[in-house]
Amino acid sequence: MEEAMIIELSESEIAVAELIGTMRYEASKKNGAKDQQVGGQDPVQINIDGVMAELAAARALNLCPDLIVNARGGAPYDLITHEKRDADGRLYQRAVKIDVKATRWPNGQLVVHPHKNPGDCDYYLLAIVTGDTVNLIKFASAETVFQPENFRALTHHPDSKKTYALYQHEMKDFRP
Repeated sequence: MEEAMIIELSESEIAVAELIGTMRYEASKKNGAKDQQVGGQDPVQINIDGVMAELAAARALNLCPDLIVNARGGAPYDLITHEKRDADGRLYQRAVKIDVKATRWPNGQLVVHPHKNPGDCDYYLLAIVTGDTVNLIKFASAETVFQPENFRALTHHPDSKKTYALYQHEMKDFRP
C-alpha cells in the first residue's frame, strides 16, 4: 500500500466519528433503508470508518465535513469545494463534489454502488482506515468509475453482487 497523505485523527474526531457513524446506521435502520453493503464487515463500524475518512479528507482539503444524520436522504457526495469567481463575478472554477470511500483493507478497492448516478459527484476518493489514522491514497473521476468494464463482482462467489470497483493501480495518487 502506498502512502499518499496520512491523517491521524484526534480523540475528539474519533468520538465524533463514532457518534455520527452510529447515528447514521441507526437512522438508516429505523427508516427501513436497504443495506447497500457489499462486504461482510460490521455495518456500524463501516459507518464509523466512513465518517473517519470524511473527517480526514475534509481536513486535508480544508473543507467543512457534512455531519448530517439521515437515512440516505442527504446529498450524494460527502464534500464540496467552493466555486470561485473573478472580480466581475464570472465563474472560473465550479464547485467540485467528492464522495469519500473508506476501507480497512490495505489493498482495498474503490467501491461505488450501482445505485449511484454518474452525475452525483465529480470525484471518488479512496481512504484506508487503520486504527485512528486515515491514509488518503487514491482518487478517480466519476467518468472513470462508471465505465462498463468497472462493473464487476468483487469476489468469485456465485452470489456476489456486482458493483463499480477500481483497483488501486487503476486510480490516480491523491495529492491535495
